[in-house]
Amino acid sequence: MSTLHDIATHQYTEYFARMNLSGLNSDQLPKRPYRNTELMYGSLVGQIAAGQAALDVGCGTGFFLRWLAQRPAPRLHGVDACDGQVEFPRAAVPTAEIVLQDATCFLDGKDSQFGAIFCIDMLEHL
Repeated sequence: MSTLHDIATHQYTEYFARMNLSGLNSDQLPKRPYRNTELMYGSLVGQIAAGQAALDVGCGTGFFLRWLAQRPAPRLHGVDACDGQVEFPRAAVPTAEIVLQDATCFLDGKDSQFGAIFCIDMLEHL
């Protein structure tokens, strides 16, 4: 990881913590985003074979993982580089394996372990 990447990740983590002082309760999120997520990704998720794992790259607060967990879900995994955020998906989806690590390092040699790899609303943070 580059020094610039480390600085950007640290700044984002600090900003996120300042903006969510009381924490983030995913139970309080409006239902509309879940309906939109179903429309956008429902047919894709339906194609994941039983027993396969799904990975949410840049899982952030766990919104997408929480939605996946409400479906006949595959084994769920998330990876995020911001230590200030991984506590949220761990609490929201305790059955998911959440890893604090850079996604490219995490995926090195593991990409064939997942039936689906999602990267939702994350690219703008790179």
